[in-house]
Amino acid sequence: MESGNPARLILAKKTQMRIRFNLIFFIMVMAYGISGCKSSLVSSLFPEQTWSQNYALLEGTACTSPEMIDGDLDTVGRRWKEIILTLPERKAIHRIVIRGTNFEDIIVYAGLGNADSWRRIKKIKDNQSTTIDFRATCVTDAIRFRIGGTLDDKRVGKDFRSAMSIDPNVRRYSGIKRGYPYAQEIELYGLVDADPRQPERRIASELDTQPDETEIPDPEF
Repeated sequence: MESGNPARLILAKKTQMRIRFNLIFFIMVMAYGISGCKSSLVSSLFPEQTWSQNYALLEGTACTSPEMIDGDLDTVGRRWKEIILTLPERKAIHRIVIRGTNFEDIIVYAGLGNADSWRRIKKIKDNQSTTIDFRATCVTDAIRFRIGGTLDDKRVGKDFRSAMSIDPNVRRYSGIKRGYPYAQEIELYGLVDADPRQPERRIASELDTQPDETEIPDPEF
């Protein structure tokens, strides 16, 4: 029978394989084209964003430790327990960076319009890096850092085995000697459009907490 001819069977299989290959190639080309269209659509709907200038370097900015905002990583600012950074005008802040620091535990607040009103925007505990880089969302002209432990804290006093533990490696100390908090630079950033012709953004959903909100005391670190 002709249908059993080996040559024809081989030719039929090759034809089927060619059709399948062309179909797969066509599907891949279409998928790539659709993906490119989606990417262009997303880019048009959500334009690329970039960080603003460092607001801490704006003229008129003040800090309880001026060395922390002088733009020089060779200088070190030291301040016990609390740092307050005041901007010349209100800014929408999205990112805060603390460089060359020994802060281990900090609570960060945004000012609400007067010296006694603050809103907590970030709490960091057990940091082990000399650079702290985090995102925050607030519109304010003042940022306050409350400092707890530092990387230079040392356990001092008598070293004794805990009476509450059967593990001989578990020990307790009678006290902690706090290291002096320091940082080389504090940087504050907002968001701007990638297109330099566009002004700096202020998103409507990022409006401040009401100025009459009072600060709620935080528990100890």
